[in-house]
Formats: sequence, C-alpha cells, structure tokens
Amino acid sequence: MHEFIPTLRQRLEFWGLSLVVWVVGRLPYGFLRRMAGVLGLLVFAFDKRGREVALANLDSAFGDSRSRKEKQRIFVEKFFRGPS
Repeated sequence: MHEFIPTLRQRLEFWGLSLVVWVVGRLPYGFLRRMAGVLGLLVFAFDKRGREVALANLDSAFGDSRSRKEKQRIFVEKFFRGPS
C-alpha cells in the first residue's frame, strides 16, 4: 500500500486554512456578525442565481400574501441576521 504524502500545495492550503480558523476563532462575536452581514450583502448583490432561487422559495412560501418588495426585504434581513 502507498503512503500518502501531501504535495507542497496541499500543505500550504492546510496551513493557510488553519491560520484563518485560528484568527477567526479569536475575533469578537459582534465583529463576526457584522462581517457576516457584509458578506451576505455581497452574496446578495453578486450571486444572481442564488438570489433567484431564494426569492422563488419565498414566492412558494408566501404566494401572493406578500409583495415582491416584502419578499426581497425578508431575504436581505436573513442575510444580515442569519437564522432565528
């Protein structure tokens, strides 16, 4: 049986991700929530396909009981606040 020997790239990826996990684990929770909100807004702005799927899900859930604008507001708020 062959022994697995990671490549230089795999080693660099491992150490890079380990560093990110270590740094993020030491950041204040409030800062992480704000950062998650900003990242969520960026995803909302640039991920057209994901946005369309999410809005279609809201259309299925609410039907005509909510306007398109209200559904978009719900979607954006979920990106900023996360799950309840």
